[in-house]
Amino acid sequence: MHWQNNKAMATISTKKYKVTYSIEDGVVVLDNIEVNPSHRGQGVGTSAMHRFMKKFSGRNIELHAYAQDDTTDTNKLVTFYEKFGFSVVCGEESYGFEMKNY
Repeated sequence: MHWQNNKAMATISTKKYKVTYSIEDGVVVLDNIEVNPSHRGQGVGTSAMHRFMKKFSGRNIELHAYAQDDTTDTNKLVTFYEKFGFSVVCGEESYGFEMKNY
């Protein structure tokens, strides 16, 4: 566990990926998924999400994700997280979006 922006952050990591999250007021907040560049495009991000979702099954999970200015990146992120039951609840084009899974 480490501190980031005055929040206690936890990490699940392997050689292929790292998932960073916190728990705030009983809600699991997914902060970041990083896939090792040599393993991208091989389903590693999907596998990491499945493990994360299984670990916190039955819990309210929020995702605060921010894309770069490229709307193609934003669309890829939205599509990826929608596969796991997340939906966009607010957002500003090119700045970011918040997603919640219930």
